Amino acid sequence: MKIANRDASSKTSKLEPFRGSNLFAEKEGDFYVVYSYGYHFPLYVMKDFRGFHQKHGAIGAVVVWENMIKRSQSTSRHKTQARPTGNDFVFVESSTADLWETVRDLERSNLTMLGVVDEKGTPSVRDALENLIAIMKEEEEE
Repeated sequence: MKIANRDASSKTSKLEPFRGSNLFAEKEGDFYVVYSYGYHFPLYVMKDFRGFHQKHGAIGAVVVWENMIKRSQSTSRHKTQARPTGNDFVFVESSTADLWETVRDLERSNLTMLGVVDEKGTPSVRDALENLIAIMKEEEEE
């Protein structure tokens, strides 16, 4: 659906695919990705963890890996226009390369949750992995 770029944030906040002017978002497997000027430059990669393993105390959030690399004034404007808003979002700063590596790692290990944040409120992948292993062991024992 073609939209004005100024309306991208509302689509991104709902994880809805859209097409704007050199700005677009698509669902890719379990991920939602917002791009500026093509597939080579993702602005945000998002994964919805709301409601997953709530009985184990995992946070119910959408984790947003945010590309912190500055490309151009127009790409920076796209980033502002597409930034998701709301209380359900946990942001993780990343570079383009680190962002894709994170997604590949999550896909490769088939993680389905990131339920731990550090004392600063930043999601910790290591702690999330340890938490996931503990949950899996707990479920095996049941």
